[in-house]
Amino acid sequence: MRITIILLGLSWLIFAVVWAIGALGTKQSRRPALRGKQWAFAALVAIGGGLIASRHAGWTNTSGPTSFGGRIWPFDTRVAAAAVIISYLGLTVAVWARACLGRNWSAIPELKQGHELVTHGPYAFVRHPIYTGLLLMFAAIAVLSGTVAGFFLLLVVVVGVQLKLTREETLLASEFPDQWPPYCARTKRVLPLLW
Repeated sequence: MRITIILLGLSWLIFAVVWAIGALGTKQSRRPALRGKQWAFAALVAIGGGLIASRHAGWTNTSGPTSFGGRIWPFDTRVAAAAVIISYLGLTVAVWARACLGRNWSAIPELKQGHELVTHGPYAFVRHPIYTGLLLMFAAIAVLSGTVAGFFLLLVVVVGVQLKLTREETLLASEFPDQWPPYCARTKRVLPLLW
């Protein structure tokens, strides 16, 4: 399990480095935005992830699938392989989407000066492929943990993504009133054919 955790951690480290470097070259925001809610959600996810990953947290050491930290399925090489594949698939999608978005990217829902509607690359399939990638990476953690707590963290992330992308879509619809409706008609939000 140790090598699997290292590989998943490496996928998140790569994600963080790509995002940190990419954030340096983004376009100027049109107006200052409120960042408090963004950081509060990130802190909640980080704390939840840390508790799930910790073997020292009392509620993650209980046994039985009905307890919050109890395993739903046993850990084996198939679970490890699935988690690694899912995580790196998510990383690939997120990095590809981030590269296509270029200087239009922002950590919070806001419009940039000279903002463009990006519809190529993974944006040809879903409107928010960065979230697709992130959800896959969090799903990998849930699969690896095999616990109710891991899937609860994934649910928290799904709810947070839904709230954030709703705000983003409101901004994009107001900015691109002619382009946005046909783009929405031919693409799903996050998961092709589903959501």
